[in-house]
Amino acid sequence: MPAPSRRQVLTYAFAAAVLPAAAKPPLRPDALALAPGIQLYSVEVELRRDFQGTLKLLAAMGYRDVELTEFFDRKPADLKKSLKDAGLVARSAHYSVPTLQYDFDKAVGEAQELGLEQMICATPRIPGNGCPTLEAWKWNAGFLNTIGFLVNKTGMKFGYHNHAVEFMRYGGTPGERGAEGGARTAYDELIARTDPRLVTLQLDCGWAAAAGVAPATLLTQHTGRISSLHVKDLRKGFKANLAGGIETTAIGQGMLDWRAILGAAKTAGVARTYVELEPQKDPLEALELSTAERFQASVAE
Repeated sequence: MPAPSRRQVLTYAFAAAVLPAAAKPPLRPDALALAPGIQLYSVEVELRRDFQGTLKLLAAMGYRDVELTEFFDRKPADLKKSLKDAGLVARSAHYSVPTLQYDFDKAVGEAQELGLEQMICATPRIPGNGCPTLEAWKWNAGFLNTIGFLVNKTGMKFGYHNHAVEFMRYGGTPGERGAEGGARTAYDELIARTDPRLVTLQLDCGWAAAAGVAPATLLTQHTGRISSLHVKDLRKGFKANLAGGIETTAIGQGMLDWRAILGAAKTAGVARTYVELEPQKDPLEALELSTAERFQASVAE
């Protein structure tokens, strides 16, 4: 992905320096319309090229809350200061199963130093063939309960983030692998087997839709279990699949029904949203189109 252009840098820098915060229209209180944060995975390449400059661009667009996937070779205190200097704060971060399983104390200590409110398990443990059995999902549910218990003792919340693989269907035979037409999804299994007091869910709307599942339906079915969203839109014409394929675009320019999703999210008790894009040719342009005002406009249309 290309580095920010000189025109982009000047445009966003001017906006940040000249336009007062009050110039942005207020968020409508009658819609969910949580001012979306941003998952920094969306701009990992840009951050490695110009860390502080990219953070300032995001802040100039209107983002304030970030979710982390890595620390970009920075100590927690240095990362926290860099975010603060750019007008940003991190309240959430993603972690892998190996990190949570084998390096838990370090991960929790760094999360507390950063001032995080929640730690999210980003992916399940999947066997080497990439197609987990129903028994594997039961293991994941037990693991999430254990880590959730430990994280909750620190005062932080613990959650789980889906991709498409969670919507594979199973017929119920213990060793049976995912197959189309089964009665039960892995997501069903995780929800049934995780303790809601210990494990909350972060619904990735884009990945659910990529697997052929309507995010609004999931929110309605699981009121009280889903506390945060990843908001990503799918390119028009995208074909749903369980093979891990996805093509994202700016919020409101794709296929997802955000009016239905945000309405269901409000009822379901969702507290936070994060814009996330899968690799884009120009992620900064798409992210600018996905800020709070644009996000709400797509719902109001």
